[in-house]
Amino acid sequence: MNAKLTKLGFTQWEMSILKAMKKNIYCNICSVSKSGISRKMKFYTVFKGKIINCTVLIASVLDNKTNFQGEIKVSGCGMDMVYHVLTNFNYAICKKLTGKLTKNYNDFWVNADKYGRI
Repeated sequence: MNAKLTKLGFTQWEMSILKAMKKNIYCNICSVSKSGISRKMKFYTVFKGKIINCTVLIASVLDNKTNFQGEIKVSGCGMDMVYHVLTNFNYAICKKLTGKLTKNYNDFWVNADKYGRI
């Protein structure tokens, strides 16, 4: 697994954070638009007893960008948008690691059903 992540350009630090994300992932919804259609959020994990911001790492796996404040902007409503981001993260990293898209939940990197909110 580490060899594949290294080939994808992940540093040792990023691989450590990805590993920590498997155990725990937290989200801070920083703001919601007036219309409720979009929100800005940051993601965190705990690594060696410290809270680590992993928003940029998630955005890079999703081929997305973060804004100046380091937040991911997500558009949509009618569903849990944190779940949406984490599920898309799972699809993206699985495709990068295996070369194919999977819906096998055993292959998912993080459990999108079990995240904490800050």
